[in-house]
Amino acid sequence: MHPSVSFMSIPFIAALGHDLYINYYLDEDNLKDLKMLRPNIEDFRITDLGWVWNEYLPTSMEVMRDSFATETWVNYIDPILQTPTMIVAIVPFLIALVIAGIIHVVNGDNPLSLLKMKFSKNKSKNFSVYKGEKEKSFKYNRKD
Repeated sequence: MHPSVSFMSIPFIAALGHDLYINYYLDEDNLKDLKMLRPNIEDFRITDLGWVWNEYLPTSMEVMRDSFATETWVNYIDPILQTPTMIVAIVPFLIALVIAGIIHVVNGDNPLSLLKMKFSKNKSKNFSVYKGEKEKSFKYNRKD
């Protein structure tokens, strides 16, 4: 996978880590259940992007709200802010993945050829411990 595509997964990983922290590590009972590998999935709360923004940077949210018309904020920005953070955060990764796939197809590369190259490098039938053991074997010449 291209490094830029991997880089684009960081927001999703951060959002997932944040939700795990909020749900399990702030509550002693949930943390005990998680350590015993019995997490309570039914009570798992996924944070919305608007809640995260308002919780951690409320002044910047107010500044942004004041810089847009009320109708624009309600019709276009508010629906995004009501979307779960993990969903919003995975969108850049998916876009980068699609672009990387298109680039591979346009360049004539088969996306699966990258995997094939990794596995086909060592197709040697010599499974000995030391490389080239058969070719460089030592021959004993006894002097009698």
